[in-house]
Amino acid sequence: MLLFGYLYSLISFRFSLGIYFFWGLILMIYGILFTQILCTKNSWVSAGLILIELIILNLLLHSIFQIPFESFFGIDAHFEYISLTLILDQCFSFQSPLPLTSYWPMIHIYGATFQLLTGLNLVNAAKVTPFLLELSLPLLLYILFQKIISLAGCPKAREAALLSILFYITLFNHIEFSSYFIRQTIALPIFVLIFYLFIAYLEKSSKRYIVLETLLIVALTFAHHFLGFMLLVLLIVFTLIQGVLHKKLNGVSHILIVSCVVLGYWTYLVQFPLNVIVNTFQDLLLYQGSSYIEVRNIDATSFAYLREVILLYGFFLFHGIFSIIILVKLNILKRLVPYIAILFTCGIIGVFLLFGPVSIFPDRILLIGWIFGSVPLIVAILSMKKSYRQISMIVVFMFLLYNVYYISPAFYSSPEDVYSHPTAEDYRIVSIIDMREYNVLAHTNIYAATLDIYHVETNRFNQKEIFSNLTDNVRMSDLIFLDSRFIEIMKADYSNKIDYSASIASLRGELTTTQYSQILDSTYIKGYVNMR
Repeated sequence: MLLFGYLYSLISFRFSLGIYFFWGLILMIYGILFTQILCTKNSWVSAGLILIELIILNLLLHSIFQIPFESFFGIDAHFEYISLTLILDQCFSFQSPLPLTSYWPMIHIYGATFQLLTGLNLVNAAKVTPFLLELSLPLLLYILFQKIISLAGCPKAREAALLSILFYITLFNHIEFSSYFIRQTIALPIFVLIFYLFIAYLEKSSKRYIVLETLLIVALTFAHHFLGFMLLVLLIVFTLIQGVLHKKLNGVSHILIVSCVVLGYWTYLVQFPLNVIVNTFQDLLLYQGSSYIEVRNIDATSFAYLREVILLYGFFLFHGIFSIIILVKLNILKRLVPYIAILFTCGIIGVFLLFGPVSIFPDRILLIGWIFGSVPLIVAILSMKKSYRQISMIVVFMFLLYNVYYISPAFYSSPEDVYSHPTAEDYRIVSIIDMREYNVLAHTNIYAATLDIYHVETNRFNQKEIFSNLTDNVRMSDLIFLDSRFIEIMKADYSNKIDYSASIASLRGELTTTQYSQILDSTYIKGYVNMR
């Protein structure tokens, strides 16, 4: 517990003793947790204490992306923040114009309620809300995993459940995404609870399960569009596999309920998800547009750092090893085949999203898939002979460290060097210059500060993560802002991908012409107005 407390102070008070000290703490924490789970006496008391430690670890990992910053990290939470302010200012109503995020208001209602009860500053209330929601996730995962493990007949049920929870909460995408004040953060616990009730209903057809499940499906529909859609897809996959194995389709009524609620809501009120689905299938069939791997320049030969190569190949290596383990032990995991099918379905969808011309992040799919795949993997490992089990546990341990390694060292050693969050300087500039009525070329921080201060979306911002071929964009803009911090970060990250320095030099040369007048020269940011 002292290790947990010190890690919290390291993040909260920015008292950094260096990257090596941080990793020493991480190794000790995960080493102790592995030892406790695998070697402690199998009892409810010890399981409960370890579960509490997992909850604390889960919160501390999330705090890396929240506590060191004055505002929200990343751009998504700023859109949700607009909807939160509307809830408090106008109460809840589907009025037009309305931010798209407001059509899934569960996180905003929850955050507004918490703010009213506590009286916290609104930004702080929004930042604390994900931590409150994450308190429940390890508990919900525990009861879901216990239910799944009972089907496999694993003699080490508690060890398997606790290891599966540790495996899941350490996934980098869970550490990052679930720390944000975004819709997915509240939708994920609801999603887990729905599947628990679904499995419980299949075991014992009780009306109370179906009633509670229906209520939660409605809640999920109002919480997040993507998880609502994935619930429908995965229920179909689960039911079909169960039907093939047991010659009986038991989940059809659940699929119909989800279809009516989710698709009915989309059709009646907000058609955006339907448009995305149609456009995605159209892009895949016609193969038009750029793939995710092209947009993100995912190419090991062009990476500037060894760390990027390790992260790329490590992802495929670990997932390949885990897939082999599950497939080799498939005879032991016969009763878990529907859950394995869900994992591999998510993997296949992820591959399509990675190489296909679509704009959805593929790693978000595996975040869902491992809810169902972590238990079969751990059960398969625990069923191995001692020598193979020990080797496999070392691989799992290395995978957990790999996910922590995925977090940029700047977050836990020098948070001031992390760029993607508005600073006091960004807010000061936006409060002085009202940019809502202008075409603006700026980095994400200026845009995020505008969202926070004026609480409105604007389509007049042209955000360019990489400054290349910018002449036309600059000439069409009314206001241009250059942040030297961001330029240096991008120069380091993309030095082998584009001629970045030449692009910046060309841009600065364009701004020295008489067409532009400099209106701002602060510590890091220079602002220009187009005099056309």
